[in-house]
Amino acid sequence: MFRNFDDMLGVRILAAAADGKVIPIGELGDGVYSKRGAGDGYAVIPSSGILRAEREIILYSPADGVVSEISDRDGISLRTGDGITLSVVFRGGTLSAELGARLSAGEPFCRLPRAGALINGGVPVLINDPGRITELHIKSGRRRHGSAAAYYRVSE
Repeated sequence: MFRNFDDMLGVRILAAAADGKVIPIGELGDGVYSKRGAGDGYAVIPSSGILRAEREIILYSPADGVVSEISDRDGISLRTGDGITLSVVFRGGTLSAELGARLSAGEPFCRLPRAGALINGGVPVLINDPGRITELHIKSGRRRHGSAAAYYRVSE
């Protein structure tokens, strides 16, 4: 119900890519993504799979989009309906989506076997073309996968 109202206002929603704590990407402290060189966004510090090595971390799509790139080293990229490219960054894992697949926000697409697949303990979600974004607001704090983690507006 909010999604239609937000679309009328030009506000887009990005969902949490995992259960855990959402932080602005600048707080990740990894020395690469936190400097926003690859784009602006947020990271999720997963609440599952960290303390117990036998538990997997499940990743979920942050938005409706098409998988436009897959990399063992950099995770996946999604192309959204508004033409924005998002990257969900992780190392390794078992993907359930392939190149060209359509994902819905909150849909599971990857299982990470261990915390070592994370980037400095988190999963960065980056907007790769930040020049098209006029506003970006991160909803820091604990979030369930699929719930709103950030809001943005796209320049027309």
